[in-house]
Amino acid sequence: MVRQANLLMLTLAMTAGGVASTCPKEGPTAASSTCSTPTTAGAGADDDEYQTPSLSLLQTGLGLSGTVQQENDPIQHEPICMHGHQVPELYLLGPQKAGSSTVAADMELGGVEISMVHGVGKANSRATPKEIYSFNNHCRWFSAHADGSGTCDVMTEADEVAWASEFCNECHWTGVFYPTLADFTPINLRLAGLPNLMANLYHEQKSKLKFVILLRNPLERMQSGYYHFQDQENLAGDFRTWVQHVITRAEKSKAKGWSDGIEREYYMDQFLQSLISFHLKSWLEFFEPSQFQLVPMKEYFTNVSFRRETLSDMKRNWGIKVEPSNIKTLEYKNSRSHPTLLEENVEPLIQELNYKFFGPEHHSLVKLLAETMPKGLTLSGYTGRPDSAQEIGQFLEGMDYPVSLGAQPPQAHDNQDHSSAH
Repeated sequence: MVRQANLLMLTLAMTAGGVASTCPKEGPTAASSTCSTPTTAGAGADDDEYQTPSLSLLQTGLGLSGTVQQENDPIQHEPICMHGHQVPELYLLGPQKAGSSTVAADMELGGVEISMVHGVGKANSRATPKEIYSFNNHCRWFSAHADGSGTCDVMTEADEVAWASEFCNECHWTGVFYPTLADFTPINLRLAGLPNLMANLYHEQKSKLKFVILLRNPLERMQSGYYHFQDQENLAGDFRTWVQHVITRAEKSKAKGWSDGIEREYYMDQFLQSLISFHLKSWLEFFEPSQFQLVPMKEYFTNVSFRRETLSDMKRNWGIKVEPSNIKTLEYKNSRSHPTLLEENVEPLIQELNYKFFGPEHHSLVKLLAETMPKGLTLSGYTGRPDSAQEIGQFLEGMDYPVSLGAQPPQAHDNQDHSSAH
């Protein structure tokens, strides 16, 4: 009883604000390895970057869905347990370079706990407290200098036991208020075969999973990814050359319905991560629309109220243990600098990318959202009709997913102003 009471007090303290993570050593399946202790979510993580834009419609009050309701009633939270260990139930899927470190830091500040694993870096050298890369080895997403990755095959029972045993939190006691456990690894969105793997891994508990996907301007996100992963993914020596190669390869793959193995090519990774609808369709094959929330990052980075509202949506819709009122300031994690798209002086290539890929991607995403939002998918900040493609498109246009992308065919080596595409 003393042990149980102490754990209860400790867990309640963890969920009252910032989380001080612990790794229990007691109980029949106590771990012998040392558990990592996450600090701030952004510390040591390096997948974020976003240049703060000017005031947007929501920040000035136009279209704001209302004041954030603070829900202080305690949530009776039941964890997901596998083989005696609490495993993540909330996945910030990604993509990379869209603001995942900032969102993760806000979630942690609100009381969501970062997944603790035994010996960060032991199973994957890229692992950090924020990004545990728990599926990378199994999916054979190793060195970016290799020819290509593998796919995420369904785990055997032995694989499942080994995977669950990596997590520090244990499920021994009843009547304990467990925190919401999260995995903030932003590469998970695009790992080939991961939706099927996770549906089988979680079995009958898969309906308890929650997924967050971040929406950043696809061109800007791709460019940020190029500069951040230029060495790791063995990309071309300059942005112009890389984009030229990307367009040539993407044209061939698109003609085959993206089914020619492009998902396993590191060289195309930063382009492919910007095709949100492509990835979301794969996840929706195995999980319900109500398990997903999409967050427009232009507004998230400029509006404290929007940040709180985003977390309030998660608390209200999913019952996660988070306190939105803990978010009081606009903090940014891992912001980095590089040339702007205008400074790259590659306007014709940008126009070609928009017309051939990102314009159609915009329309594909709008159509997909109009089909799935009536079934429960959440688009943060959106207050229009859930089945209206026109209203959703206009909303995304204001959120840096311009509806005009792809309206005009590319004109080779022109010097027109294409600022609307940036």
